[in-house]
Amino acid sequence: MASSGPQATCRGRPALEGLPVAVAWSEGNAEIASANYPARAYGVHNGMWCTRAKELCPQLVVMPYEFARIEEIAEVMIRAVFAATPMAVRILA
Repeated sequence: MASSGPQATCRGRPALEGLPVAVAWSEGNAEIASANYPARAYGVHNGMWCTRAKELCPQLVVMPYEFARIEEIAEVMIRAVFAATPMAVRILA
């Protein structure tokens, strides 16, 4: 789940496949919210400033938050858990 933001951002964008991607408000003075696994291989992690992340991984692609995409994917995941786990407590309407 820690890399769900970058995964949602990369979904449907083949040009980003395999690239190190992080989600943050901007590439400037902003904090990384999450990073995908290729970015983590360079030491990029959540809570890190973008400037430091770019030092560790110059090819890092910083993308903005896409809350609608993240929410859509989370909904699919939650419904899959409910479908596969009859004992799961339903908290969604």
